[in-house]
Amino acid sequence: MPARNTGAGDLNQRIHFERSTETELPGGGYEKTWARVGSAWAERWLDGARERSAAMREEATSMVHFRIYRQQVDRLSLDTTMRVVWRGQTLNIRAVADPGPPARFAVIDCESGVPT
Repeated sequence: MPARNTGAGDLNQRIHFERSTETELPGGGYEKTWARVGSAWAERWLDGARERSAAMREEATSMVHFRIYRQQVDRLSLDTTMRVVWRGQTLNIRAVADPGPPARFAVIDCESGVPT
């Protein structure tokens, strides 16, 4: 991906991060729930849509990318087990690009249209 110049004014989308947790049920057993662990301002762009076959049906998916301040990635320990919520839409985190120490921003690659 070519380098992009991002300024604070480009970070105009509010996104929230959620981590999967297991909650103990009163009758025994556990239930998977999602807990919000933080929020950040981000720049957002799409990488196109595609279809994939799953369980004998076609699903439409698209890749969505968010650029956020790298310090947020480090503070929240973002990884691919988490998800992003943007305008009520849930997106699975597929990769968190670590650009290295001098970089000011990091890119989070997410996929929409697939169950979490």
